[in-house]
Amino acid sequence: MGQDGSGPAIQWAKGVVIADENPEWIVTRESQVVGSVLLRPEILSAIPQLEPADFCVDEYRRAWKAILGFSTDPHKISPFPVAQAAGVEPASLLRCVASLPTTINAADYARDIRAARALRESLAHARQAMRETDPAGMQVALQRAARAVYEVREFQDYAASALATRMLERYTAIATGQIAPAPKFGIPAMDETLGGLVPEDLQVWAGRPGMGKTAVTMSLTRQAAKAGAFIGYFSLEIGEHQWTPRMLADCAFDFGARIAFKAIMRGSLYGQHVEDLQDAAAAFSEVPYRVSFTASPTVAEISDTCKRWEDEEGRKIDGVVVDYSAFVRDTGQYRGREVKQVGEIFLDLKKMARSLKTCVLAVHQLNRGVESREDKRPTMADLRDSGEIEQHADSVNLLFREEYYLQREIDKHPPNEAELESKRISVEDQVEVITDKNRAGPPGTNRLFISVANNAVRSLAKE
Repeated sequence: MGQDGSGPAIQWAKGVVIADENPEWIVTRESQVVGSVLLRPEILSAIPQLEPADFCVDEYRRAWKAILGFSTDPHKISPFPVAQAAGVEPASLLRCVASLPTTINAADYARDIRAARALRESLAHARQAMRETDPAGMQVALQRAARAVYEVREFQDYAASALATRMLERYTAIATGQIAPAPKFGIPAMDETLGGLVPEDLQVWAGRPGMGKTAVTMSLTRQAAKAGAFIGYFSLEIGEHQWTPRMLADCAFDFGARIAFKAIMRGSLYGQHVEDLQDAAAAFSEVPYRVSFTASPTVAEISDTCKRWEDEEGRKIDGVVVDYSAFVRDTGQYRGREVKQVGEIFLDLKKMARSLKTCVLAVHQLNRGVESREDKRPTMADLRDSGEIEQHADSVNLLFREEYYLQREIDKHPPNEAELESKRISVEDQVEVITDKNRAGPPGTNRLFISVANNAVRSLAKE
């Protein structure tokens, strides 16, 4: 504690703020960043504006200063030369490398380190303000606290020439195969409309109950994973014992097996279908797919889970499904103000997409107004609190199964059954994806094949 009992003592030295006590997580972050660069010096250029003063651990601060000194001669960036230049024990730097799970999040961890420094400096100035008896002195200290946070922010602004150069370099890298394009869903119509799992996009997939929201997002992302995309799925409404049978039924559909997911849930498969289920389980085991059934997480908790998955897989996550948004817990800032709560959640999901550089697919339920209309095809106005959602989404994809409503009418009005049945057959096993907002291109409607019983979504045969 500091001498005034206010918390960890703060030491000022050459403009560096050092806390006597530091959270374990930030010490770990500093070790991982140093270890990442020692293991792969080429990633130093990807770490944003990290300075020795940003580190709270003295040996890591000195090691980072030595690393920056070797930046023009990167072959010297290895544990022993850096340890010698920094005056630290080589064993300490070797431990940084040995304990490193992956280097993939080094840039994100560097941002955490800079943010932690801002917090330390801001707290020091705030404590100084509390000790001030002069209002003017208090105001100066508070301004310094605010500036400490402001100065550590990472700004991404470029001159026109720099932007043009960066885009040409990226295009060349994609065209020559150095950078992979956005992963695809494997359904040409949707890939053409949305571009696949575009990094930093927030895709909203919305519909009334029975329209196939879960089936569509599960099936599309599984097919993307089958082609190599790394997918994370947060199933917040249905648990493991419902979700997994749906996924395995979709897998079995790939090789022609028609297994109803409800039969899997009930344990009522026989003969060949049991073997088909085993084959489906083996196939799904091979794809890079992670699933969380944690109840009511916040967006921050979802983001942290994705980062943990990235560490464990050693690669960036390509797509994250949140199914569905009503089960995401808000921060409580707008308690009792539903529109603001929904807006906060979708804004945070968009921020998460940008932070993780991934595509977020948020499943959302439309309001009941659809049911009272003769034409039940949804529009963006049917979104709950649509203004907030529409504002943050890069695309809004509304799902509509006419067969569902026709079957309800058949059940209600038997005398008209023949005419309605003819209409139902014409749209049997079809789902319309109405892309009502699309930053990647024009809006439009695509018809896809859907087998509700098998949880499978594919291109229509005519495609």
